[in-house]
Amino acid sequence: MINLKKNLVPCIALLLCATLLWACKNCGCGYEKCLIVSDIHLQLDNDSTGYSKDPSLGLVQAVVKKMHEVLPAPKFIIIAGDFVGHEVHDGQKAAIIDKVAQVFHATFDSKIPIIPVFGNNDSDGGDYVKQSPAFLSAFARSWNLSTIGVDTAEFVKTGGYYATSIKGDNFPNMNFIALNSTLVSDNSHRYKGKDSLVTYKDGVSMLQWLNSSLSRDSTKKSWIIYHMPPGDDTYKIVANQSKPADKRRTDTLMWSAGYTTTFDSIMAVNSSHIAFGIAGHTHRNSFLVFSNVAGTPVAYTRVVSSVSPNYGNNPSFEVADFDPKTGQVTGEKTYALNIANVKTSADLAVATWTNKYSINTVAGLQKVNSNTLYDFAKKNNSDTSMLDSKFIYFYNSGARSSDPNNLTLNNYPIYFQNSLMQAK
Repeated sequence: MINLKKNLVPCIALLLCATLLWACKNCGCGYEKCLIVSDIHLQLDNDSTGYSKDPSLGLVQAVVKKMHEVLPAPKFIIIAGDFVGHEVHDGQKAAIIDKVAQVFHATFDSKIPIIPVFGNNDSDGGDYVKQSPAFLSAFARSWNLSTIGVDTAEFVKTGGYYATSIKGDNFPNMNFIALNSTLVSDNSHRYKGKDSLVTYKDGVSMLQWLNSSLSRDSTKKSWIIYHMPPGDDTYKIVANQSKPADKRRTDTLMWSAGYTTTFDSIMAVNSSHIAFGIAGHTHRNSFLVFSNVAGTPVAYTRVVSSVSPNYGNNPSFEVADFDPKTGQVTGEKTYALNIANVKTSADLAVATWTNKYSINTVAGLQKVNSNTLYDFAKKNNSDTSMLDSKFIYFYNSGARSSDPNNLTLNNYPIYFQNSLMQAK
């Protein structure tokens, strides 16, 4: 009996250890969480919270409050640009950005790093126009960039991009690269006014810096954050199909073609150093997959939806689980506010939040990486009967968009075709 006990105790201990290891692996122990949000577009001079309008301060505060409620102590917060409303005058934009920063600083502990980037609306020179040194300095002050290790003098000198590993973090293998996509935006967006039809040479310097940063920090896994995704503006391309030739939009490239080609190559060559990419701008949930010259998918970017509901989408934000050792995102939840019956800030009390329209709920995307996204896009690019309707709800953050130029069951192959990028 004594011998039996001696043999049984080690067996029970081993069984308990195995059970604990299995439970830890499956509950997400060891993973960290962060918040991701984009396209806030605060418009202070209105009280609208409904579709087709940029949000009031009340709606922005409600979204940030919900972010804190869901995850009060994220490891960091990423904001992928476009802080100011579409109707805000250039001279008021610095103050609007500062107001958004105040909302976040008042809600979250000051020790939580916030990593922001510029959007195309975030400029004192006009839409898609590069920012002045004074505007860059004001941005750095509003977001306390020096507290996350950014050399603010260099930030202003180079034109609004930076890299940081976040001082005092618990994930030293991760690096965060924040780009200013205005510098690489296609010149067709600047069709009038300041810098009309100018292609910024600053984009060359920024992409060279990006390549050297990835190469120099090869021991780290980088997250690359930018507002405008490269490639085609599929929404405008689809809209052009129903217009006469003389009425079609010409600004259908997000980035200048040459800059897109360079970026595709950088992503492919440095893919082993890149863990994740984040973009916004489209006000819709989607993705881009980057392949190398041989056509093998090697990296991806999640294009996240917006807080602003001005394009018929529900306001939303992301909670991402990530492995601090590898930087890989292991899961996502999209939290969306149903504003179908909301008109003003007073109606927000009865609006409801949901996380049922997340990317991991879509068939074939329970595990998200460059390979699964590539296969998903390829399947839906070639077979018009395959799309899971959950993806359309995920795309619109749960809203029922009536715009035929958004992704629908009639046009989605072109959307997925344009989500695949390949190095040349």
